[in-house]
Amino acid sequence: MLRKKWGNKEWMREMLAGLSILTGFIAGGCVSDSVSVCHAETCLEEIYTYRANTPDVHREFPEVIEQEGMRYRLEGVTYEVSSVADTIGITSADLIAEEPHQPDLEIHVDDRLYRLEETKKEEWILDGRNQLVSAHQLFLDGQMIPDTITVSALDPLTGETVTGEIGRLETVSAGTDWRIGALELPVTYLNYGNEAGEYDIAGNIVTLIDDTPAFENYEHVILQVNGRDEQWNRITDIVWDGEAYLNSYGAVCRKAKATGDVLVECYRTIYQGEIRLPDLSMVRYTDYYESETQYLITARVTYQPDEEKLPIDSGEEEKEEQMKQACLSELDSLSRKNTVLAAVGGISGLMTAGCLALLMGRKHEMSQERKG
Repeated sequence: MLRKKWGNKEWMREMLAGLSILTGFIAGGCVSDSVSVCHAETCLEEIYTYRANTPDVHREFPEVIEQEGMRYRLEGVTYEVSSVADTIGITSADLIAEEPHQPDLEIHVDDRLYRLEETKKEEWILDGRNQLVSAHQLFLDGQMIPDTITVSALDPLTGETVTGEIGRLETVSAGTDWRIGALELPVTYLNYGNEAGEYDIAGNIVTLIDDTPAFENYEHVILQVNGRDEQWNRITDIVWDGEAYLNSYGAVCRKAKATGDVLVECYRTIYQGEIRLPDLSMVRYTDYYESETQYLITARVTYQPDEEKLPIDSGEEEKEEQMKQACLSELDSLSRKNTVLAAVGGISGLMTAGCLALLMGRKHEMSQERKG
């Protein structure tokens, strides 16, 4: 920051200020013997902060700089050095306590090497866990539909199988389906044992091969005899049910049993609920890494005003001419006041001469600066 109490071209402004003070004394009936003017100039200081891997890294700064129309020359640089090291913390995900944790011993971040310094562990119990489970089952007409069923599910954290009960949510029609083994019908063969192998089933003649009861091609006969509809019933097997006997009419008979399936209404029952999951011991790790030591360097660069002044451009000369005219106008105004004593005229003349002398001296100084 630049701190200037006085510039090279402010002598005219100071002179006008002095004239104003003197004018006040004259108007009051007294005259000051002298006016004190300060021409001191201060230095320019700039501060730079940077990092380095070693404490002796010194930067180069320009020997000469220009600022606000002034030229400054490098006077000196002082350095302040302090060591610094950055720390990075990396936190793991929530883990089950039994899971291993193996952090990297070294990591690189922004081309800097960090080494593991410390690992901190947080532990807690994860409780109150539940898992929502849905399931459905099919039931045939006549079957009992339970209010609850036992289901199993996988624990999302451990992967283990957990069982529990869930309740019935709703039951809806699901069309029809075969109830396996629901059909059982009696069959009586008349004229059993004749040489032709022809038997009578309720007036329907069927032929058996190798004395084996059969229903192929005769299924509709067996169903019809028992009053069953072919659309809703089907025979899948038939076996002898006892040995041959004589009926009341003296005919040889033998009984058989036909089994099969029944087509019934089907219902889908949906179950849903939450099953309790076991509490878990949980852990979370935070690994702290520290970088290699670096150095924070603060450079204080001091510049002093250069003895060689910058050349004054035409704009500055025009401003000085305007100041000169303002000075003369002020003095002329003082000489015209009727309330001023006659002695004021002499003093005003002296001031005019002094002003002109200062102006001439300044022009001579400027001339010498341009030649230099």
